[in-house]
Amino acid sequence: MVPQPVKYVLETLERAGFAACAVGGCVRDTLLGRVPSDWDVTTAARPEQVLALFGGYAIPTGLRHGTVTVRAEGMSLEVTTFRADGAYTDHRRPDTVIFSDALEDDLCRRDLTVNAMAMDVRGHITDLFGGREDLQNGILRCVGDPECRFEEDALRILRTLRFAAVLGFAIEPVTAAALRRKESLLTYIAPERVLSEMDRLLCGAFVLRVLLDYPDVLEVCLPEITPCVGFDQKNRHHIYDVWAHTAHAVAAAPADKTLRWAMLLHDLGKPACFTCGEDGVGHFYGHPKASAELAETVCRRMRMDNRTAQRVVALVRWHDRDIPRTEKAIARAVSQLGEDAFRQLLEVKRADNAAQSPDDRHRLADIRQAEDILDAGADVITLGNHTWNRREICTYLDESRYILRPANFLPSLPGQGWSVYETRIGPVAVVNLIGRCNMDFGPDNPFLVADKVLAELGSIPVFVDFHAEATSEKLAMGFYLDGRASAVWGTHTHVQTADERILEKGTGYITDLGMTGPLRSVLGVKPEQSIDLFRGELTSRFEWPAGPGRLCGAVFSVDGASGKCTAVERVAVDD
Repeated sequence: MVPQPVKYVLETLERAGFAACAVGGCVRDTLLGRVPSDWDVTTAARPEQVLALFGGYAIPTGLRHGTVTVRAEGMSLEVTTFRADGAYTDHRRPDTVIFSDALEDDLCRRDLTVNAMAMDVRGHITDLFGGREDLQNGILRCVGDPECRFEEDALRILRTLRFAAVLGFAIEPVTAAALRRKESLLTYIAPERVLSEMDRLLCGAFVLRVLLDYPDVLEVCLPEITPCVGFDQKNRHHIYDVWAHTAHAVAAAPADKTLRWAMLLHDLGKPACFTCGEDGVGHFYGHPKASAELAETVCRRMRMDNRTAQRVVALVRWHDRDIPRTEKAIARAVSQLGEDAFRQLLEVKRADNAAQSPDDRHRLADIRQAEDILDAGADVITLGNHTWNRREICTYLDESRYILRPANFLPSLPGQGWSVYETRIGPVAVVNLIGRCNMDFGPDNPFLVADKVLAELGSIPVFVDFHAEATSEKLAMGFYLDGRASAVWGTHTHVQTADERILEKGTGYITDLGMTGPLRSVLGVKPEQSIDLFRGELTSRFEWPAGPGRLCGAVFSVDGASGKCTAVERVAVDD
């Protein structure tokens, strides 16, 4: 029941003659059958005695309040002396603490009965306030007078709501009433502490009930929600008022703090944007922009880290934007947001829709379709000598950084020949080049253009698609970029080569990836038509043949730190 490092600390204290117990949340979680995230120890030993007992493994992290951190077998344990607290004039921390020899003094100063239990090394539980019974009944009840507990430390108000959201426990009526009477004390709490509690509250599995039951308490920290509570949307797409919709949307989102903050703030601007048509139907034109502005204010006031705040605000701003389920529209959105943010946006849209009228749940299929397009599509599309065969391509090249044309085409032509993308190993670059041997036009020298591009990219991993006719030119490019690019592969000749390897300076290489397409074809064309062409008898446009296909390619494994290729695997998969 008690982990070995905790046993070691408890036994060491007991052998030295000091009473010692695990206390608080670790005991609560153990009794609930959960694995505690951390363990706290309380003891009759004074801080200087704990330091002497554990020597170099003890760190004086909070001597004023009796706390020493002990490192034991890789685990950090806070060991705190039994104590009674003096007055709390700042409604957060005691002005003074009085060390005690009695465990009872330490337990009676704690916030909730379920957190006021102690367990010794033998597993014996000390429960003076009915915490075990409250655990069994799913009740959150303050130790002693709840108004005194909240007066002492106003953060306990949010902690109580957080435990309700995480554990699904009901707040006992007297405690709930005191919590409301003392809610104004939350103004004494530092924004960083409010944010920490709200992060965990919002990610709780039972957050819905807390948001619906206690908006009046949350308003003290988040006054922007006040106009939303009870605001009738007067629209057939909504079965809840703005706040109830918000609460259901939060609960419907994955338990990720960024997503749940986005859902909490996504409709803050609705009341200010409300208009009602002659038909009595409510509208909220411009509410995403208004909500994003309010969300930015909230994130700044909470002192949320910049990265999370920027993502939350972006998701709020985009949450109601209609994105057509086409590859072009999705590629454009991904290019603006990034793939990770776009996938989060789909989760936001899914949660938003789940909190609307059941008659509108068909929109979930649209979100799934967008994900299918994103999942099925390539991260980057590189082109070759047929780039300009159709004029329509120019629009796509100018709009998307995920479609590359050869970098050694004239710079004045549409599109770009290389770009940098965020991946799990950090930023990587993809470069598209075209060869000159046996090509019927005159691109710039690909070797010289490669030098210029790699000089701009610096030290990040670089992947090069060399679209070339001659094997000799492809091999030469591979050796030329060896040690400067993570991988070089050839395309254009359609037949997969069996020469995949890692060159001597760490660049992965294969002469040609091969064609992906129908097996019964001549380079993607019906064999009969290809035969007619070579006989000089072709009378119709080329057609794409039906039937089984083959996917050809290669998998390059790259070390994220060095950028060197560690493995190359040729791939050829038939239907």
